[in-house]
Amino acid sequence: MPEMASIVQRVLEDLGIGERLSPLVLVIGHGSISLNNPHESAHDCGACGGGRGGPNARAFAQMANDPRVRGRLAAEGFPIDDATW
Repeated sequence: MPEMASIVQRVLEDLGIGERLSPLVLVIGHGSISLNNPHESAHDCGACGGGRGGPNARAFAQMANDPRVRGRLAAEGFPIDDATW
């Protein structure tokens, strides 16, 4: 639990929205598809190497919406409003 709370706090702070959350926060992953391209890896995202970001976005959303994580963050002075999804 402490690690999940730390991840959520760090991501929100790194994005610069830690203290200014709207009622709806979107976390979006990206991906690419390339057909018949022998050099596909050269055209994929350098950060993810062509991997999809959707699973990471879903994992983050699940952690950020977990009441235990939100409770721990609130106790540490980093509250996420109950109206924020």
